[in-house]
Amino acid sequence: MSTRERIHRALGDLAVRSYLHQAEVAAGLELHPTDHQALQWLRQAGPASAGQLATALGVTSGGATAVVDRLVERGFVERGADPSDRRRVLVALVEGEARRALAGRYAGVADRVERVLEGRTEAEREVIAGFLEELTSRP
Repeated sequence: MSTRERIHRALGDLAVRSYLHQAEVAAGLELHPTDHQALQWLRQAGPASAGQLATALGVTSGGATAVVDRLVERGFVERGADPSDRRRVLVALVEGEARRALAGRYAGVADRVERVLEGRTEAEREVIAGFLEELTSRP
């Protein structure tokens, strides 16, 4: 098997494992999968409008509002005024609760990544980082 084929196979395996792990995390937190995706996206992106969240999740504005309502009710996110435009509402993770709930569920993944990276040189880590950043950037 060529190196290219190995990369494609490994990325496919990673996608499947990631999907299954995310489903497991969502179930463990008793969240709808879309609600979990919203938490993950907000964890990465930071505070965002409901419209931005809708676009990121591929749902309607009404769907995003329902997601946010459920997450507010669970204490994972809060709505607040945008400091640069008080007319605009932003959704943000509730620092303690959401981050603690997610961190505990992803600690094993983070540990595995660290173990793999420890065996690489800084130059190799730079190549890996560049590859992943390019692969995950929006076209």
